[in-house]
Amino acid sequence: MATTNGNDHEALARRVADRVENYYGAHRLCCSEAMLLVFNRTFGGGLSDEEAVRMSAGFCGGMGDGEGVCGALAGAVAALGLLLGRGKTMRAMAARLRAEFQASEGSTLCRDLTRPLRDNRLGKRAHCGRLTGRAAELAARLLLGARPDLAAAANRDFLEQRDTRAGVLAKKLARVLRPDR
Repeated sequence: MATTNGNDHEALARRVADRVENYYGAHRLCCSEAMLLVFNRTFGGGLSDEEAVRMSAGFCGGMGDGEGVCGALAGAVAALGLLLGRGKTMRAMAARLRAEFQASEGSTLCRDLTRPLRDNRLGKRAHCGRLTGRAAELAARLLLGARPDLAAAANRDFLEQRDTRAGVLAKKLARVLRPDR
């Protein structure tokens, strides 16, 4: 049986980060979409996958590809809001997440974080995947610190799964070819 001590929280935060990175890559979601979807499924946020993706889609690329606030950071704040609700705790967690992300990555702006890779689409995607994982790990640590009860209820089976791009495409094709299933 899993414990809910600090070591378990660290391991769980790392698993969340790994799964967010996996979802980002295999499902070709943007940073904020992968973030909210994985947090929602892992911690029982109550949204359907479609709702989670739709709610976070506008944060991609620094708010609608405007290169403003990093979409991974914005998606992580949305995930915290989903699971913590309103109030001073949520605002404090958002401020702390922003500060920790900035200290770790040097900026909170998409344009600053991706500037060196502006003309390298594949390199930028890989870099953003890493940033998405980093934001997820920071957010998961903060979430579990504020709500340690979520560790025991986390969907660890979902976190342990690994999707591949080919597997995701095969499932999509199967749905198109056999919509009755």
